[in-house]
Amino acid sequence: SGQGVKFVLADVDLVFNGPVQLTESIVIKGKCSVSSNGHMINVNNKTIFVAPGASLTVHDARVRGMGGNESVVFQDNTGSIRLRNVSLVNTADFFLYGPLYIEGDVSISGNFKFTYTTDSVSTIGANSRLYFDSGVTFSYSPPSGANNLISFADSTSELYLNEVTTHVTCTNGLSLTVGKLTLDGICPLYAPYGLYLGDGTTGKNVTLNVLPDSGLKVNNGYLISRLTY
Repeated sequence: SGQGVKFVLADVDLVFNGPVQLTESIVIKGKCSVSSNGHMINVNNKTIFVAPGASLTVHDARVRGMGGNESVVFQDNTGSIRLRNVSLVNTADFFLYGPLYIEGDVSISGNFKFTYTTDSVSTIGANSRLYFDSGVTFSYSPPSGANNLISFADSTSELYLNEVTTHVTCTNGLSLTVGKLTLDGICPLYAPYGLYLGDGTTGKNVTLNVLPDSGLKVNNGYLISRLTY
């Protein structure tokens, strides 16, 4: 899958003061960071390869042109990507095969599916929000069946669904603890194996924040409260 790759970033910090468009696929090695100071980075349907042990931080940027089965390829399970104050616009269905760390305000938009298909844990950091915009379909489908791979650092970590359809196909369901789940508008839920709020452990409650005229519409499956008081 590395054929045609011509551009390698190795232990570099890049700051762009204008829009950027990729013309080749890239390989990330070592510890790299990229910022566009709020300008658009057009991935242009190229592939980002994350080498073993590599970490990529993208911050203060708008990113589009992502999507497809090989948009981001983790070459093993030791690479990672950190998003900090990033707006991500998918232009095709996106499949996540490795861990994400969310810092600040991160939004994902585009009328496509975002599929969580990794057995790695992704974390929404303290005082941070992962915002799925209207039109996105979120699918939780890790191969191992683990139900706890979306982690909240603490009670200030937020998963925000704005009229988002959620599919939980994992056979053990999806368990959310500690942080905050915000529902904005009607959010359809398909969870035949359950969406669990809390795990029955003291101090592990998730806060369910339902805005006016909003809620989960359970079309198939269960919403199960394991909150403790």
